[in-house]
This record gives sequence, C-alpha cells and structure tokens, in this order.
Amino acid sequence: MFDLRAIQDLNLVFLNECNQEISASEISRKYNRTFELLPQDDHPESYVAKIDGSTFLKVKKLKKKIKITISNDLIVKVDTEDSESIIDFTNILVNNSIITFEDIKYSYYAETLFTDTYLVNNKSNFLDNFITLKELNETKSEKGELFEDQVSFDESSVFGVLEKQLDEEYNYIFCDDLGTEYADFIACKKNKIGFYHAKSSNTIFSASAFHDVVGQALKNLSYVSDLKNIRLDEEDGAKNFITKKDVWKRKYVNNKVKTNIDRLRKPRNANTDEEVERGIDFLKKVNSNGQTIRVVAIVVDFISKEKMAKEIMKNTNKELKQILWILSSFISACQELNLIPQIICKE
Repeated sequence: MFDLRAIQDLNLVFLNECNQEISASEISRKYNRTFELLPQDDHPESYVAKIDGSTFLKVKKLKKKIKITISNDLIVKVDTEDSESIIDFTNILVNNSIITFEDIKYSYYAETLFTDTYLVNNKSNFLDNFITLKELNETKSEKGELFEDQVSFDESSVFGVLEKQLDEEYNYIFCDDLGTEYADFIACKKNKIGFYHAKSSNTIFSASAFHDVVGQALKNLSYVSDLKNIRLDEEDGAKNFITKKDVWKRKYVNNKVKTNIDRLRKPRNANTDEEVERGIDFLKKVNSNGQTIRVVAIVVDFISKEKMAKEIMKNTNKELKQILWILSSFISACQELNLIPQIICKE
C-alpha cells in the first residue's frame, strides 16, 4: 500500500507544465489518499498505483532502497515560499509517503525501512489504548464556527467535546493550538499531565487524517517527557523569546477572527494574567514530581472503537494496515518514553 501524507499542510505552491498555479486543495483531493500497489507481471519487484485506471506512479524494490517515480504525463512542480527553486513532485512523494507491506510490522518511510513489532506481539491488547467518548459521535468539525463575542468552543466541535471532558478531571487547562504549539490542549492536576491533540475529518477510517494528528503528537513527545524543554516563562531562559505565559494570557485568534475565548480554559472567570502565572507554577511543580503520570492522547471523530475492532477481525480494508502501523508506532513511541498513549474516539 502507498499512502501520501496531507500535502495541503506543506505550505507549497503547485505549478503545472505550463507554469500555471494549481491550488493545493485540488492537488490534495487527487493525491491525498491510500493506493493499492499492483504488481507488474513483466517487471519483477515492480508495482504501480493508478488514478482512474491510469498509472501515476511506479514503485520498484531495489537492493538497498525503494525507488518511486511518477509517470511522464504527470508533470507537477512545487515552488517553496522561501525559495525560487523548483522541486520535482517526486521528491514530495518520497518524503511524504509511507509504503506498507503484507507483513504489518514493516513500513518504508523517507527512504528507510522500519520495523514495529508492537502490534504483532500485542494484538489482543491493541484496542485497550482506545477510549470511547459518545459525544464524538455527533461532532461536526474540529473547532466549530468562530466569531468575535465567542467565549467557548462550539459544543458540537471536537474542541468543545474534549474541553468539557478535560474540565471534569484537571485543575488547569491551557489551549495551546496554533503557532508553536505542543498540543491543542495541555492540562494538569496533581501527579498528572496530559497533552491532547485533536482532529476532525469527514472521511471515515482515514489513514491520511491519522498521519496528521499522530505526526503532531510524535514530534512533541520529548516535551511531554520534560516540560523544561518548553519556554513556559522567563525562568526557562526565554527572556528574549515569546513564552507560553505570554501566549496563554491572550485570547484565542484563528484565521484573523479574534474571539473572546481565553487560552486559559480552566479555571474560568478568573483574573487571567495572575491565574496563568499560578497555573504555570503548578505545571512546573507537577512536572518536577517523579511520580507524575504523563498522558499523550489523540482525539478524533473519524473512527470508532467498534469499527476498528470489526475491521481488524475482517482484515479486508485497504487502509487498515496503514492505520494500524501509524497507531502502533504512536503507541510504542509513547511507551518507550514511559508515556501513556490514548486514542480517544467514537464508541
């Protein structure tokens, strides 16, 4: 199987052979998907992926790597914002895709073969990492519609549902979404810190959607292990930098819409500036406690635990191996750092 990650998030300008711009969303709709690699009978160890019956890329297993090439009739180039150089689209395919195999413990990414034995050795326990939240059955978007007088996230959004759930458990909740974010929500209470990454998608059972949210979680695992790596305030050597204290004292702004949503989500209706400082002090104290439990969670509304269990039993879904590899990589990476992985999803 061949899966191209979410290229609309790469902040690129796509050009066709006539040097005309093609929207990233248009490219994304065509290529952000999982493809079955079909063997070529006349070329051993060679496979092709097709769109609408036509071959658009070829994959060949060489002695030390896998070679990916695009067909001659697909000439798409990419111009980065900070450079005039043109990048061949093949480079985007090579660096932003995953190839999986019949043997699910293997995967190929960024010209490297990976082995992940977690799922193979822990099939019976895999679903134990899933936590169901029935409110996610009815969510319609990630954040909901935003407007200036808004003081909380839409209750029908993933952010709204997650925030309500966190409010029942934690003493402090910070919204860290956007900018140099380490999670969408960072929450803490005595002896527990949680990093929560949320994602909404209309595509059910989507490997590409999982790529996005799991990738965000994986790149920030080191910060969960020790919050000293985060510039929380000036005491963390951040006198000349914007700190989390600065960010968390502000209102939430997204797509130029300045809402009235405090980034300090709990406690509510407090003196925000003073309470943020108290919250950061509390966060540091919890972080320094060697007994603190650290949770990393992805929160999604495009999969249910029940459907996952059924698909694993059937083992016929084309995207299943991609999803299993992505999630098992997330789980094993967390466990290697003594973090607790959670996949919060529909029932």
